[in-house]
Amino acid sequence: MRPDTAVVLSGGGSRGAFQVGVLQELLKSVSPDVIIGTSVGALNGLFVCDHGNADGLEHIWSKLTHSFAFPINHSIFYRFSRANALYKNKNLRRLISQYSEARDFEDLKIPLYVNSTRLTDGRSVFFSKGPLLDPVLASCAVVPFYPPQIIDGLPYIDGGFSEFGGLSKAFDLKAKRVILVDSGSVCDDSFDGVIDVTRHSLELVTRASLVHDIERFRKKVVLIAPKSLGNVHITDFSKSKEFMAEGILRCREALRQI
Repeated sequence: MRPDTAVVLSGGGSRGAFQVGVLQELLKSVSPDVIIGTSVGALNGLFVCDHGNADGLEHIWSKLTHSFAFPINHSIFYRFSRANALYKNKNLRRLISQYSEARDFEDLKIPLYVNSTRLTDGRSVFFSKGPLLDPVLASCAVVPFYPPQIIDGLPYIDGGFSEFGGLSKAFDLKAKRVILVDSGSVCDDSFDGVIDVTRHSLELVTRASLVHDIERFRKKVVLIAPKSLGNVHITDFSKSKEFMAEGILRCREALRQI
């Protein structure tokens, strides 16, 4: 069935808190027929689709800190060349299991599409059926920070490496109205060490497709994006409250134009 309204949630790491504010405000007056999420957008989308609202998102985000989201994978210290990631995703897995009642896509109150990148060929794959946990973890698997997720024998990583926004799925579904919530990008020109360089390089690569899609579909999409979230890296959760407030403000502005 052709959806009336599709909400597309991009990636962005800790800047996904901006999406929380947007969703809190948006769902007061808009009822999405489908949500499409990439990376942190898949995580936010899961909780909204599970409960049918954004009421619990702020509480969930209060649990997210750098040390919680990115526990060190100690194996890198004694077998670096064979370690599959810098950090473990065990706490993220625990968070999803704790706060999501649904175990399968079919259990969700709102249909959800989770965007991941198949590592074997680089193609974007949108999961919408079967078990939820592994596809969401795969969509959040930003290498080299998180390990690839194995699904049906194949490795999957962050959906942003193939399609940062997930807009193509909204148009494949022929949604009558598409609302894109973009978490913005870091505007930093100083890089302190290899981790900063890696993070910024990944952002350049993953955001390229979204920038292209925004230009391509500008007249067909309602875009909600921050004016600026500053130079806060995707692994820094210290500004979540401010990002949520920015999300509420920008959503109100966008709703006046819908």
